[in-house]
Formats: sequence, structure tokens, C-alpha cells
Amino acid sequence: MRKTLLVLLMSFTFTLYGQTYGKVTYLATLNKDSIQMPSEALKEDMARYEALQMIHGSHPVESYLVFCDSIALYRVEPKIDIPGWQNVDGKITITKANLNLTWVFAGGESLHYTDWSRDWDIAQKEVFFERKRIKYEPKQWINTTDTKTILGYTCFKAKLQGTKIEAWYTTELKVKHGPRGYNGLPGLVLEVKQNRFLLKAIDVDLTNNEYEVIEEPIKGTIMPESEYKQLGKTVFSKD
Repeated sequence: MRKTLLVLLMSFTFTLYGQTYGKVTYLATLNKDSIQMPSEALKEDMARYEALQMIHGSHPVESYLVFCDSIALYRVEPKIDIPGWQNVDGKITITKANLNLTWVFAGGESLHYTDWSRDWDIAQKEVFFERKRIKYEPKQWINTTDTKTILGYTCFKAKLQGTKIEAWYTTELKVKHGPRGYNGLPGLVLEVKQNRFLLKAIDVDLTNNEYEVIEEPIKGTIMPESEYKQLGKTVFSKD
């Protein structure tokens, strides 16, 4: 009986102290250094002019990953639109705030939830004004031997097969989570680069207990990742 109690106590102690949990704060940025500035001379091509305005009008945003062992939830800081007020001859008009491309890249209003104990990797988002939960398939990563240090953690570089996306993860934190669904590697992802966009960890708090209130997003019907991608191809097709 005493031996059984000792085993139960040891099991409870491992459960209590063996968890890997915390909160990672990422900063999403867009490298605009070599992108042409919008100018009056470009207004003849209004679509290009407005696109350049949108790019140069973007600004950094923070996003957050809260995790505990196999479970994690990722979200971006809430978008705050600040309308432009104009007073013309006593008449006040309001113009919409510019779209922040960095906020969209970071994940926008979507919630990304994973539970590796049941191979569950979903993102709750709006798809053509309808709430959906996109069910993602495991990502195919190609590991490299490249290393660097991020926030004191030794990180390894991996490339997402068939893309130009690269991620840096640390095996010092043995969870398979990452920002915006860039996950499935043998460690916590601290940086993701996709073309000119960068998601990089600026803080890792291993004492944060927000994981205790993580709730799985349950609104919206399930849509397989393949169907979601095909929908995107159909919408942007030239036909």
C-alpha cells in the first residue's frame, strides 16, 4: 500500500512540475527598405499607387502564443481602427483607417489552436463573411544544420517544403508549437520569415499561467485545408 501511494505521489509531482508552459510575445514586421515609395508621378497607375501606400503605411504589431504541453492558442493583438476626421466647411466626414498589412500577415482576427494529443490543428477565421474552422494537415519541414541564438535560446533553422518560408526553433523548449500555425517542429518556434514579413519572438515568459484559461475555438463549420486552399485559387483565378 505504501509503495502504491509513493508511485501515485511521484506521478502527481511529475504532472505538476513536468509541464512546459508559458507565453511567447512575437513582433510582426514588414521590411519596406527596398520597396518604392508612392509618389504623385505614380498616380496614373492608381492601383499600384494605392498598393504602395498600403505597404508603406503598415506598422509592426504584437502577437501572442500561450501554450501548455500539447495545447496552444495563438492570436494577434486586437486591431484598433482610428478613423480620420475631416472638417470641410463645417461638415465632418470620416475616412476609414488604412489596412495594416503586417496585422493581416500576423494572423489578423483569426485564432489558431492546436492540441497535439489528438492531432488537432485548426484556425478559426472569417471566410467570405462566414465563420469557419480550417483543419490543417501536418506541415512538411526540411531541417538544416544552421543555428543562431534568439533570446538566449539556441535555435535551428528549418524550411517549409515547397515554399520560401523558414522557421527557427529551439529544442530547449520541447513543445511543437509556433506562431500562426507554423508548428510541428521538435521544439518551440521563435522566428518565422516569409518573404518580406518577419515574426520574431521578443519575450518568452515561462511563468505565465494564461494557459489555464485557454478555450478551444468552436464556432464555425470545419473546412479541410485542401478545400480552403482550392477556394483561394478559385477566387484569384484569372478565368
